[in-house]
Amino acid sequence: MTEPPQWAAAEVGRCVNSGTWPVLAGPPDCTELMLSSPVILYDHAEIAAESAGPLVSTPRRSTRSLTLRTLTLTDDEKRAARATDPRAADLLDRLDHLPPEMIERMHGAIR
Repeated sequence: MTEPPQWAAAEVGRCVNSGTWPVLAGPPDCTELMLSSPVILYDHAEIAAESAGPLVSTPRRSTRSLTLRTLTLTDDEKRAARATDPRAADLLDRLDHLPPEMIERMHGAIR
């Protein structure tokens, strides 16, 4: 929805996002798989080389903001998130033990 083709612009303009963002998923030529993302992403997201693990990113959006935002959660918020899903718990565990050099690697990546 950030850069719709001209033929779809009118329909996209009538769409309303309610809590999630539609993103085409899968390989670049895939047009039949959609992800409902809680953050705005570009289509066909990839894992960034700088990522501490499977955070979602694309060449136009780094995992830095997702990582830093996650690290700002309070202990109560982290406990609640860990309880929702094993993958969320794994992600939080990895980010809680992220060495400073990994965070530094996320700054300034150019593609």
